[in-house]
Amino acid sequence: VFGGSLLGYDVQGGKMTVDPKGAAIVRLIFRKYLDECKGCGTIARELREAGILSSRGQCRWSSATVVKILKNEKYCGDALMQKTCTIDFREHKSVKNTMLNKYFKEEHHTAIIKKSDWQKVQQILDEKPLPGKSARLHAMPKRFTVTRSKDKYFRGYIILDPRWTASERRELLKELKNL
Repeated sequence: VFGGSLLGYDVQGGKMTVDPKGAAIVRLIFRKYLDECKGCGTIARELREAGILSSRGQCRWSSATVVKILKNEKYCGDALMQKTCTIDFREHKSVKNTMLNKYFKEEHHTAIIKKSDWQKVQQILDEKPLPGKSARLHAMPKRFTVTRSKDKYFRGYIILDPRWTASERRELLKELKNL
C-alpha cells in the first residue's frame, strides 16, 4: 500500500482510513485553490502563517508541497501504483518509475475530495504553465494500447504505459467509461 505520510490518511495493516484532522487540511487546500482562486504559493504562506502542521508534523509548507497535494489522485479515492520503484535492493533507494508498468485503480479507497473537484483542479493546473518552464505541445497517440490485468492480486487494474502524462491517463479513463 502507501507510505504513512499521506496527509489526510492513516495507513495501518494495509488499509487506508481517513484521518479527519488531515482531511480537513486537504479540503482547505482544495477550497482555497478552487473556490478562492488562490495560487499555490499563497496557500502555502497562509498555511505557514496559520501554524498548520503537515503530515510529518512540521510547518514547512511550500508551493511545491501544495501542488503535490493538488495533483495526487489518492485524494479523490483513486490509486496509481508504482509511481516510484527501487532499482537497487541493497541501497533501497526509490526513484521515479519510468521503466515499469503502473497500475491504476478507480475507487480504491475512501475519497476526501469529490472526483469532479479533483478533475477541475487538474484542468486548471494543466492550463497554467509552470514558472520557468516553457509550454510545449504534446501530441497524444491516436490509439492507446491498454491491458486489463487478470492476475489475482491486480485483477481489475489497468496497466498504463509509464510514459503517459496525467492528461493522457485522464483521456484514457474517459474513453474507457464510454465503452
